[in-house]
Amino acid sequence: PHHLRCRRAGTSPPTRAELESDTRAQKAGAVISTHQSSEDTSPHSTTRVRGRKQHFLDAKTRLRTRFQRDYVRNHGSSRGGKCCVVAAVTPPPDDCGRVAFVISRRYCTKAVTRNRARRLLRETYRQLRPLLEPAWLVLIPRYRMQTAGLADVTKDVVAGCRALGLLAADTHVEIDRA
Repeated sequence: PHHLRCRRAGTSPPTRAELESDTRAQKAGAVISTHQSSEDTSPHSTTRVRGRKQHFLDAKTRLRTRFQRDYVRNHGSSRGGKCCVVAAVTPPPDDCGRVAFVISRRYCTKAVTRNRARRLLRETYRQLRPLLEPAWLVLIPRYRMQTAGLADVTKDVVAGCRALGLLAADTHVEIDRA
């Protein structure tokens, strides 16, 4: 029992309210334990939530509602490249950098192709996120992305972000192929 361990350790047992709040947090899916090695200092460290990894694009870093995406369309600026369109609002209304990937059936009717485009855009954003200024960002693929590789997509997004002022002109971006 928990109270015996506390008594042996020389601390007082938890109150009933503390035990109930812990139980509620576990039922709600709260973070149970954090697994991070001392040599892993990347901004993309993962936490374990009930036995599975939490993705770097959680709800707080995505544009989730139609209102947010419309806000970027109406109040932001955009730059189109060969592979994708980058639209952004800077500074963001909530002072938090967020991103959305808009990939409709109009891009391609095959789900496999849309998922590949989504994976390429996510990986590009994951690599660029530490270098970008806070902004609400929307990434939209173009037809040419169907045959493009990660290097092409990254180059295109970097050019769009530089044109929008989200990335310093002298910042060198290396493509992580791992």
